[in-house]
Amino acid sequence: MCGNGPAAHWTQEKIIAHIRRLRERGEDLSYNRVARQSQGLLSAANYHFGSWKRAIEAAGIDYDQNVRRIPKWTKQKIIETVHTARDSGVDLSWTNISRHPDYSGMAYAAIRSSRFNSWDGALCAAGIDPSEVRRYESWNEEKVIRRIEERARAGLELNSKSMQQEDCRLFNAALKRYRSWDRALEAAGINPDEVYKRHRWSEELIKEQ
Repeated sequence: MCGNGPAAHWTQEKIIAHIRRLRERGEDLSYNRVARQSQGLLSAANYHFGSWKRAIEAAGIDYDQNVRRIPKWTKQKIIETVHTARDSGVDLSWTNISRHPDYSGMAYAAIRSSRFNSWDGALCAAGIDPSEVRRYESWNEEKVIRRIEERARAGLELNSKSMQQEDCRLFNAALKRYRSWDRALEAAGINPDEVYKRHRWSEELIKEQ
Protein backbone atom coordinates (compact mmCIF):
# COMPACT_ATOMS: atom_id res chain seq x y z
CA MET A 1 0.00 0.00 0.00
CA CYS A 2 1.34 3.43 -0.93
CA GLY A 3 2.70 5.21 2.11
CA ASN A 4 1.59 8.65 0.86
CA GLY A 5 -2.08 7.74 0.35
CA PRO A 6 -5.03 8.47 2.66
CA ALA A 7 -4.38 5.22 4.62
CA ALA A 8 -0.96 6.56 5.70
CA HIS A 9 -2.62 8.92 8.18
CA TRP A 10 -6.30 8.01 8.34
CA THR A 11 -7.57 4.63 9.47
CA GLN A 12 -11.24 3.75 9.70
CA GLU A 13 -11.04 4.07 13.48
CA LYS A 14 -9.43 7.52 13.27
CA ILE A 15 -12.01 8.72 10.76
CA ILE A 16 -14.90 7.54 12.92
CA ALA A 17 -13.40 9.10 16.04
CA HIS A 18 -12.81 12.40 14.24
CA ILE A 19 -16.35 12.50 12.88
CA ARG A 20 -17.74 11.87 16.36
CA ARG A 21 -15.61 14.68 17.81
CA LEU A 22 -16.89 17.06 15.13
CA ARG A 23 -20.42 15.96 15.91
CA GLU A 24 -19.94 16.52 19.65
CA ARG A 25 -18.68 20.07 18.95
CA GLY A 26 -21.77 20.77 16.88
CA GLU A 27 -19.81 21.11 13.64
CA ASP A 28 -21.57 21.06 10.28
CA LEU A 29 -20.97 17.59 8.81
CA SER A 30 -22.56 18.27 5.43
CA TYR A 31 -20.55 17.13 2.40
CA ASN A 32 -20.02 20.64 1.00
CA ARG A 33 -18.79 22.04 4.30
CA VAL A 34 -16.32 19.18 4.83
CA ALA A 35 -15.16 19.49 1.21
CA ARG A 36 -14.30 23.15 1.87
CA GLN A 37 -12.84 22.80 5.35
CA SER A 38 -11.30 19.32 5.54
CA GLN A 39 -10.59 17.84 2.12
CA GLY A 40 -8.14 15.36 3.63
CA LEU A 41 -10.80 13.88 5.91
CA LEU A 42 -13.28 13.66 3.05
CA SER A 43 -10.78 11.96 0.74
CA ALA A 44 -9.84 9.47 3.45
CA ALA A 45 -13.51 8.73 4.16
CA ASN A 46 -14.13 8.06 0.47
CA TYR A 47 -11.03 5.85 0.37
CA HIS A 48 -11.85 3.75 3.45
CA PHE A 49 -15.65 3.68 3.35
CA GLY A 50 -16.52 4.32 -0.30
CA SER A 51 -18.41 7.56 0.41
CA TRP A 52 -18.82 10.31 2.99
CA LYS A 53 -22.34 9.07 3.79
CA ARG A 54 -21.07 5.58 4.65
CA ALA A 55 -18.37 7.04 6.88
CA ILE A 56 -20.99 9.10 8.72
CA GLU A 57 -23.18 6.04 9.19
CA ALA A 58 -20.17 4.01 10.39
CA ALA A 59 -19.82 6.63 13.14
CA GLY A 60 -23.38 5.83 14.22
CA ILE A 61 -24.94 9.01 12.80
CA ASP A 62 -28.12 9.00 10.70
CA TYR A 63 -26.97 10.84 7.57
CA ASP A 64 -30.41 11.68 6.15
CA GLN A 65 -31.80 12.93 9.45
CA ASN A 66 -28.79 14.71 10.89
CA VAL A 67 -26.40 15.63 8.09
CA ARG A 68 -28.10 16.08 4.73
CA ARG A 69 -28.82 19.76 4.31
CA ILE A 70 -31.45 20.51 1.70
CA PRO A 71 -33.09 23.80 2.69
CA LYS A 72 -36.78 24.24 1.97
CA TRP A 73 -36.75 27.18 -0.38
CA THR A 74 -40.05 28.92 0.23
CA LYS A 75 -40.74 32.14 -1.63
CA GLN A 76 -40.14 34.14 1.54
CA LYS A 77 -36.83 32.39 2.24
CA ILE A 78 -35.68 33.07 -1.33
CA ILE A 79 -36.54 36.75 -1.01
CA GLU A 80 -34.72 37.01 2.31
CA THR A 81 -31.66 35.26 0.85
CA VAL A 82 -31.64 37.59 -2.16
CA HIS A 83 -31.61 40.54 0.24
CA THR A 84 -28.77 38.97 2.20
CA ALA A 85 -26.74 38.46 -0.97
CA ARG A 86 -27.36 42.03 -2.11
CA ASP A 87 -26.47 43.49 1.30
CA SER A 88 -23.24 41.47 1.21
CA GLY A 89 -22.30 43.05 -2.11
CA VAL A 90 -22.83 39.87 -4.16
CA ASP A 91 -23.30 40.35 -7.91
CA LEU A 92 -26.94 39.34 -8.46
CA SER A 93 -26.65 38.69 -12.18
CA TRP A 94 -27.75 35.20 -13.19
CA THR A 95 -24.29 34.42 -14.57
CA ASN A 96 -22.77 34.96 -11.13
CA ILE A 97 -25.54 33.85 -8.79
CA SER A 98 -26.12 30.54 -10.59
CA ARG A 99 -22.45 29.62 -10.00
CA HIS A 100 -22.02 31.11 -6.54
CA PRO A 101 -21.09 28.43 -3.95
CA ASP A 102 -23.40 29.96 -1.32
CA TYR A 103 -26.34 31.01 -3.49
CA SER A 104 -26.63 28.71 -6.51
CA GLY A 105 -29.06 26.38 -4.70
CA MET A 106 -31.34 29.30 -3.91
CA ALA A 107 -31.09 30.62 -7.47
CA TYR A 108 -32.16 27.35 -9.09
CA ALA A 109 -34.99 26.97 -6.57
CA ALA A 110 -36.16 30.49 -7.46
CA ILE A 111 -36.63 29.74 -11.16
CA ARG A 112 -38.89 26.74 -10.58
CA SER A 113 -42.48 27.12 -11.70
CA SER A 114 -43.63 26.57 -8.12
CA ARG A 115 -41.58 29.58 -6.98
CA PHE A 116 -40.96 32.58 -9.26
CA ASN A 117 -40.56 30.86 -12.64
CA SER A 118 -37.53 33.01 -13.54
CA TRP A 119 -34.64 34.82 -11.90
CA ASP A 120 -36.08 38.17 -13.00
CA GLY A 121 -39.30 37.20 -11.24
CA ALA A 122 -37.39 36.46 -8.04
CA LEU A 123 -35.57 39.80 -8.23
CA CYS A 124 -38.84 41.67 -8.76
CA ALA A 125 -40.41 39.89 -5.79
CA ALA A 126 -37.44 41.05 -3.71
CA GLY A 127 -37.99 44.64 -4.86
CA ILE A 128 -34.96 44.71 -7.14
CA ASP A 129 -35.13 45.98 -10.73
CA PRO A 130 -33.71 43.23 -13.00
CA SER A 131 -32.65 45.83 -15.57
CA GLU A 132 -30.40 47.45 -12.96
CA VAL A 133 -28.78 44.09 -12.27
CA ARG A 134 -28.21 43.43 -15.97
CA ARG A 135 -26.86 46.93 -16.51
CA TYR A 136 -24.35 46.38 -13.72
CA GLU A 137 -23.38 42.99 -15.13
CA SER A 138 -22.56 44.56 -18.50
CA TRP A 139 -19.58 46.32 -16.92
CA ASN A 140 -17.00 43.59 -17.30
CA GLU A 141 -13.27 44.24 -16.98
CA GLU A 142 -12.80 44.70 -20.73
CA LYS A 143 -15.46 47.40 -20.88
CA VAL A 144 -14.01 49.24 -17.89
CA ILE A 145 -10.56 49.33 -19.48
CA ARG A 146 -11.97 50.38 -22.86
CA ARG A 147 -13.87 53.29 -21.35
CA ILE A 148 -10.83 54.43 -19.37
CA GLU A 149 -8.74 54.33 -22.55
CA GLU A 150 -11.41 56.33 -24.40
CA ARG A 151 -11.34 59.05 -21.75
CA ALA A 152 -7.54 59.12 -21.89
CA ARG A 153 -7.53 59.51 -25.68
CA ALA A 154 -10.08 62.30 -25.39
CA GLY A 155 -7.87 64.14 -22.90
CA LEU A 156 -10.47 63.95 -20.12
CA GLU A 157 -9.58 63.96 -16.45
CA LEU A 158 -9.00 60.53 -14.91
CA ASN A 159 -8.54 61.38 -11.23
CA SER A 160 -11.04 59.85 -8.83
CA LYS A 161 -12.69 63.16 -7.90
CA SER A 162 -13.43 64.02 -11.53
CA MET A 163 -14.62 60.48 -12.26
CA GLN A 164 -17.15 60.59 -9.43
CA GLN A 165 -18.48 63.87 -10.78
CA GLU A 166 -18.41 63.12 -14.50
CA ASP A 167 -18.78 59.35 -14.93
CA CYS A 168 -19.83 57.69 -11.68
CA ARG A 169 -21.05 54.55 -13.46
CA LEU A 170 -17.59 53.86 -14.86
CA PHE A 171 -16.00 54.74 -11.53
CA ASN A 172 -18.28 52.41 -9.52
CA ALA A 173 -17.87 49.58 -12.04
CA ALA A 174 -14.09 49.94 -11.80
CA LEU A 175 -14.24 49.75 -8.01
CA LYS A 176 -16.32 46.58 -8.25
CA ARG A 177 -14.06 44.89 -10.79
CA TYR A 178 -10.65 46.10 -9.56
CA ARG A 179 -11.25 47.04 -5.89
CA SER A 180 -9.78 50.49 -6.38
CA TRP A 181 -9.65 53.21 -9.05
CA ASP A 182 -5.85 53.21 -9.08
CA ARG A 183 -5.79 49.48 -9.86
CA ALA A 184 -8.23 50.03 -12.71
CA LEU A 185 -5.97 52.74 -14.12
CA GLU A 186 -2.97 50.42 -13.88
CA ALA A 187 -4.91 47.66 -15.67
CA ALA A 188 -5.49 50.12 -18.48
CA GLY A 189 -1.75 50.86 -18.65
CA ILE A 190 -2.04 54.28 -17.00
CA ASN A 191 0.19 55.43 -14.14
CA PRO A 192 -2.05 56.79 -11.33
CA ASP A 193 0.74 59.11 -10.13
CA GLU A 194 0.81 60.80 -13.55
CA VAL A 195 -2.97 61.21 -13.46
CA TYR A 196 -2.92 62.99 -10.11
CA LYS A 197 0.16 65.01 -11.04
CA ARG A 198 -1.63 66.25 -14.15
CA HIS A 199 -4.69 67.09 -12.01
CA ARG A 200 -2.56 69.20 -9.66
CA TRP A 201 -1.04 71.06 -12.61
CA SER A 202 -4.51 71.76 -13.98
CA GLU A 203 -5.68 73.17 -10.66
CA GLU A 204 -2.61 75.41 -10.44
CA LEU A 205 -3.23 76.77 -13.95
CA ILE A 206 -6.83 77.54 -13.08
CA LYS A 207 -5.74 79.46 -9.97
CA GLU A 208 -3.31 81.51 -12.06
CA GLN A 209 -6.05 82.74 -14.41
